[in-house]
Amino acid sequence: MTIYFSLEGVLVDHKLQWLAGSKEFFEGVSDFTKSINWDVKVLAKYNKKKPESKQEIIDWCLKNLGLSKSKIKPVPNNEDKLKYANPEAFLIDPKIEIVNGFMYSGGTAILFDGLASGVKKILFLIEAIKELEAEATMNNWSKSLLYPPAVLQARLKYLFRENGFDSVQVQYDACRCTAYDEAESYFGFWGDLLLGLEGQICLGRKFDTVTALYFEQQEFLKNPWSVYTIETQPLSTLPKKTDFGSELEKKLYEYYMKENSSFIKHYDKSLFTKIQKNIVKNQNLKNFTYLHYFEQLSIFMFVYMNLVANMLQEELAGKVD
Repeated sequence: MTIYFSLEGVLVDHKLQWLAGSKEFFEGVSDFTKSINWDVKVLAKYNKKKPESKQEIIDWCLKNLGLSKSKIKPVPNNEDKLKYANPEAFLIDPKIEIVNGFMYSGGTAILFDGLASGVKKILFLIEAIKELEAEATMNNWSKSLLYPPAVLQARLKYLFRENGFDSVQVQYDACRCTAYDEAESYFGFWGDLLLGLEGQICLGRKFDTVTALYFEQQEFLKNPWSVYTIETQPLSTLPKKTDFGSELEKKLYEYYMKENSSFIKHYDKSLFTKIQKNIVKNQNLKNFTYLHYFEQLSIFMFVYMNLVANMLQEELAGKVD
């Protein structure tokens, strides 16, 4: 896993001067991520009108951040940061359009809107990782801090709990199943299932996500042929509600408690269209529509659940002093 820091607006101002408190913030996050074998890199926009600014950024990072040159990535436009998006990448950036674009491209991004709020959000991520690291009951594969689905699962459960939700596992299962439903609805068809399983091996290492958890829940590993009988799981575990503990709970409930019917599908077509365009453009997957069904599904589920995680995280950051 790699955590990318944008430079201006996160660590420095436009004159490459440290923002107050940002040096200590970077050192703290850097030390922690290194302790769990995550990589730390910088994605920094330079001034195209001043070609020398690219080298100035590299020199500043070498001197002040202690990073090797290979971990410093100057880009001419903010949009070029999206090309580094993948399930194993976290971006910390001050621009909401870049944060969303990075997630639509298959990565994870956290909005850094001021040092106080930004630090809170990173601390939430760190606390979720610490819990994952300490959880002794998980399988080795799902406990790995280098495995994006495990980190995403830990992050969601932590944020659900810290936002005061009861039955964190139920909330997580509902979110995961809705991600599956939404993505499957967008595609509107089932591909060749055997090819799909083959694809999980070929490209699955890069984009393998919560689909594996879904199959495990269906006892897929016990009976591989059960893939032919997998049906959309009903959200019956969540009772119909009219009373909510908070506006966030109501918003999330409405977000993924939708009519679950094999005949009536609900999904945000514009969102998934945007995700697909970003993935094709920024991941250079020109043949995205020819990927195996489960590869596409995995990518979309990962993005969808990251969007929910960021919704929870923004809410929590606003509640913590």
